[in-house]
Amino acid sequence: IAAATWKNSSERFPKREKFWHQCYALSQGFLMGALFYSGEQRNNLAVFMLHQSLQHCYSAMLRVLTGYRSNSNSLKRLSKLIDSVLPDSSFSPTEPTPESARLSALLMKGFSDARYNDKFSITNNELSALIRRIEYLLKQANLICQEHIKDLKSGKVAYTG
Repeated sequence: IAAATWKNSSERFPKREKFWHQCYALSQGFLMGALFYSGEQRNNLAVFMLHQSLQHCYSAMLRVLTGYRSNSNSLKRLSKLIDSVLPDSSFSPTEPTPESARLSALLMKGFSDARYNDKFSITNNELSALIRRIEYLLKQANLICQEHIKDLKSGKVAYTG
């Protein structure tokens, strides 16, 4: 694997920044879809959209913060990678409660079971809690990535990837 050749590292920043803005907008779009499906009482589709929202957000965070390009659909794998980069930003709380573990399990099943398993079910209250959590995580991710991009531009942190 050969590294890309750039005239200087400042050429990389706009590309990484543009990538973040595109992926963050996509994550926000999936969140909007979840809100729509929630309002239509199509909770399974809403969970799938929340899964997509966080999956795209985490993949983009990894790329912006480390240069790592992930094509994984596994939210569990992406969460572990995010935990290694930013221990306090993952969906999994530092001290998991039975409630947070249950909600996390529902979200993890959102990619497949929510679409294909007739027995998958999520209540309106559970869905509302997931929506609030994803809204919070997206906001935090945007703050973290915007700050990192700013630090890259100023030379405060070294460019990786």
